[in-house]
Amino acid sequence: KLHRSRVVLADITGLRPNCFLELGYALGRALPTMVLAKSGTEHPFDIHTVSGHRWSTTDSVEERRRDFRTHWNAIKNRPPLVPTEPLIP
Repeated sequence: KLHRSRVVLADITGLRPNCFLELGYALGRALPTMVLAKSGTEHPFDIHTVSGHRWSTTDSVEERRRDFRTHWNAIKNRPPLVPTEPLIP
């Protein structure tokens, strides 16, 4: 159902290959995408150009909710990271 999604949340905490595939697909389709990871997660390759949200289990539910919303509001209207027009006209 990723193809029909209006928003994509990609949690890369477990470094599961399918999550990176889905993340790339979402970015390529210019879908509004939020990358999440548990604090301390190491990235296996350079995705630092994609602003991500780090979450922690030590924060309260209210803190996590607030931080999530703050990050989402900061990125929800960013332009697509991948151009949506064809490369060759």
